[in-house]
Amino acid sequence: MREHGHAGVYRCGIHSISPATRRLYRDGGKVDIEAKVFDLILLLLENRERALGKQEIITALWGHRPITEAALSQLLHKARRALDDSGEQQAVIRTVYGRGLQWVAPVSMVDDEATDPPPANTGTASAPPMRFRRAGWIAAAGALVLLGVLSSWLALHHKAATTSPPPRMALLPIDNDTGDAALDWTARGLPGLVASLLGEHPDLDVIDPLQVARVWGFTPPEGTSRTEHTRYVTAADVLVSGKLSRLPGKVYQLILHVDAGKGHASDIVISGSTPGTLGVDAVSRLRHALKLDPPATSPFKATPQDAYLAETFARGTDLAMHGDWQAARPYFVLVAKGQPDLLADRFLLARAQGNTDQLREADASYAALLADARRLGRIDMVARVLADQVIQAGERHENAKALALAGQALSAAHEAGNPDVTARVLLSAARSHARLQHLDIALQQYEQARVLIEQTPLRPLQPLLHNTMAFIANAKNDAAGAIDAARAELDADEALGNERSSNIAGFNLAYALSSDQRPLEALPLLVRTWNWSGEHHDDALQVATGNLMTSLLYDMGVYEEVRPVIDTAVQRAAAQGNGYMQSQLLGLRAGGEYFSGDKAAALADCRKASALIDPAQDPTTAIDKLAIEAFVALAADPASIAGLRHRVDGLVGQIADPAGSRSTQYLVHALAAGAAGDRPGARTALAAAAHAPQASRDLLRQFALQIALVTRDDAIAQDHLRDFKLDDADISADTLRLYGVWSARRGDQENQRRAMARLDALRKEPLDVLARAHFVPVRTDRERDGARQAADYPLSNR
Repeated sequence: MREHGHAGVYRCGIHSISPATRRLYRDGGKVDIEAKVFDLILLLLENRERALGKQEIITALWGHRPITEAALSQLLHKARRALDDSGEQQAVIRTVYGRGLQWVAPVSMVDDEATDPPPANTGTASAPPMRFRRAGWIAAAGALVLLGVLSSWLALHHKAATTSPPPRMALLPIDNDTGDAALDWTARGLPGLVASLLGEHPDLDVIDPLQVARVWGFTPPEGTSRTEHTRYVTAADVLVSGKLSRLPGKVYQLILHVDAGKGHASDIVISGSTPGTLGVDAVSRLRHALKLDPPATSPFKATPQDAYLAETFARGTDLAMHGDWQAARPYFVLVAKGQPDLLADRFLLARAQGNTDQLREADASYAALLADARRLGRIDMVARVLADQVIQAGERHENAKALALAGQALSAAHEAGNPDVTARVLLSAARSHARLQHLDIALQQYEQARVLIEQTPLRPLQPLLHNTMAFIANAKNDAAGAIDAARAELDADEALGNERSSNIAGFNLAYALSSDQRPLEALPLLVRTWNWSGEHHDDALQVATGNLMTSLLYDMGVYEEVRPVIDTAVQRAAAQGNGYMQSQLLGLRAGGEYFSGDKAAALADCRKASALIDPAQDPTTAIDKLAIEAFVALAADPASIAGLRHRVDGLVGQIADPAGSRSTQYLVHALAAGAAGDRPGARTALAAAAHAPQASRDLLRQFALQIALVTRDDAIAQDHLRDFKLDDADISADTLRLYGVWSARRGDQENQRRAMARLDALRKEPLDVLARAHFVPVRTDRERDGARQAADYPLSNR
């Protein structure tokens, strides 16, 4: 199997799909498609023996992010168009109603010819049983390679345990006692510089400085100091702390405290003209203190240029430790140009590029770094680079490539004696196998990683272990298992004291619970994450949490109490340029305004929400937004509905598979007929909506009640209320409100009273949850922690 991944090319009629190069060909010519479209094609192709459910596809392509079915519909349309298929033909990708999507076209697999476009009009299908057997053999062979490598590593690791391993060192943030806030970068940047330089040599196990920085930011358990907790989490033998001060004559002094445990400690005092120089000088002094002679040579020499580059690297590392990869990237670029021999900088540069969506640049940086690390015999760096590439390929759903790289990464980790990389690669490979529905192999690799993590111990990887099990459970459509694993992930993050990760894990668990129709269990987790993200100025997390939380609350009748949350989240989403989230939140605000009596404001927000969705990119969501706009317009501006109906019809006509939007289209037709005074037309359109695929009974009742209220034709509502009961489990707050108003207009005071009583009962439980969870709707700017501002530092040579 080649390094780049898949060992074959799929042929389907005049089309060829190369997983290794992620290219689609038609008649020998390359077809330009988006990466996510290729991901969908490959996912369906590699699982063509069965239909994949929509939620399963969404999880495979987007993970646990909240994604609408509209986004999937648009992706499906593009995939079919690239394969010369359509929603009407369904010759390649078929919609299996009630089950999902399935690849149905004949496929054959040929030897890897990714570099040579296939000839036109080829592709005789091989017999399906042979195809399935070969795919299974390839998966089994890959698993055997991974199992064999791991078994060798465990055996050698056990044998090596009789010899003394190299000391394991963690460099903690230092205290900036200079009184100069412009030097705050030294608190994490100097330890990052020293750790990176020390880690260039194999006789000392230096813990990743970014990992140490994260652990140091954890909240230690009560009765445990931050230093003790860091030693426990990282399993470090040696902890190095420090203090930077300024002496007379523009001289800086760095005092490092080396704590080897069991009462063995010593101090190192270093003086120099720049903080960066102190970091470089600390490397040989620390090695000498640990009796690791001879002192290591440094890539930075005693020149002003190198002192500047050392400080530049430290500043970039500081920004990376705070998660600001966008700001850190140019610092790493500068150092890579001035000091290419510093592999640690080039590794961080590749990570920065990957974390800021410069994927091609990241690929090139990793490839060049991997070649140089191999040439220099830096096997630990080889393992780390390959591990990053495995994770990156998995995130892009290049599963065959990820599994091929995993074998290389495990071999390198075995040679380097790095259990951390071994466990991370195993978990990444398990997720790729889960995507490919190789669940037995995924579970085997999960179990191997679990044993390694518990034996070593690699405590920071415990949450990732549970996250992987949640991933496997989702692949099995095991909602209960996914929830259990998400709970275990949250517990593991809590045990480590990692506040941000705990809040993210809490959000993930809340999303899983809400997907399983358990909103009251999800709410306390969302409140906690909302409060924390507001206090810590984590705007991206706050917007996502605000949207999910207010959606759940709105459906249970709670609006006025969370109106400040919606307004705040709308502002944050606008600042981030997140039009989709803005649109979702504005729709919620419009609903609250409408039922509060401010129909003009509701219509204005509906129109804003519609304008934020690009119909060319997401026509299904655009249709949904226009339908809600038409609902409000029936009472606020009925003359505008004819234009909205025309727009909806045009969008439905553009969708390759419009079945899922037919019910919504007919509902808009019903509103337009009602606005025009055509009551028979409204009833006919509502009947068509009721019989269309994916019709929502609750939504149908809302539209029927709205039309009946405006036209005063009670029969329109009664047609759809024959089986209506106020204690129905799936009844929404909006339906209760509309039914109460309609009953009052008809003089039916008993049903109005019952509807409002049911609404009050629906609201009570979530309001009680908010009170018990100490919900803080909005924090003022003074209450919010200010965003950390990076020190002004010129990115050019002084």
